[in-house]
Amino acid sequence: MIILSRNIDELISTQPKRSKMGRSLEDLRTEVDKIISQVRRFTQDLRPPTLDYLGLLPAVRELITQFEHQSAVKTDLKPTARKQNLPPKRKC
Repeated sequence: MIILSRNIDELISTQPKRSKMGRSLEDLRTEVDKIISQVRRFTQDLRPPTLDYLGLLPAVRELITQFEHQSAVKTDLKPTARKQNLPPKRKC
């Protein structure tokens, strides 16, 4: 994605300023930058810091709270398993 953004920058630099193509490329670059930002956020959300610091249950509760705020859907978490810590993450 970053390469795509850089390639768009190169194309923009070859276009006359204020040309229709230049404006379209700038709009495209803005959209690509938004997508890059969203992908970064999504990948960080795959392993929330709460998981490492507080454990699985608090991390799930935090995700549920975020979901409720974003969707206005009320949820109820009723864990049934006994408290158990996960082993620290391993490097593969």
